[in-house]
Amino acid sequence: MSGPNVSRRSANVLRTNEVATLAICAVLSAVHRVKKCVDRKGRIYYVSSMKIKTSITLSEDLVKEMDKLLGRSGNRSALVEQALRNYLTAKAQQIRDAKDLEILNRRAHKLNKEAQDVLSYQVEL
Repeated sequence: MSGPNVSRRSANVLRTNEVATLAICAVLSAVHRVKKCVDRKGRIYYVSSMKIKTSITLSEDLVKEMDKLLGRSGNRSALVEQALRNYLTAKAQQIRDAKDLEILNRRAHKLNKEAQDVLSYQVEL
């Protein structure tokens, strides 16, 4: 597999939230060339960009579309790697958005109450 390789310092089994942290860390590596990430609990993750040869199976029509897009001098690996990076970036954003939405929903009553209070101070024109 190409792209960032993220590993935990300890050999613990990863939980779902840690997998999300690893995905975000991989995106940070791809976008900002970060070599080390620290999560909210202080756990350290190391990131490298070593290329690893892998094999994937794609449908014939998808390969034809890739080749048509790339032309004769195209690099399939680079296209797949960029597509995966874009996907990981979007997935990391979805994770952040879901966390933000959960926080807003949890605090909606208080936030709505504050908004109503602020609106009560407005002068009618």
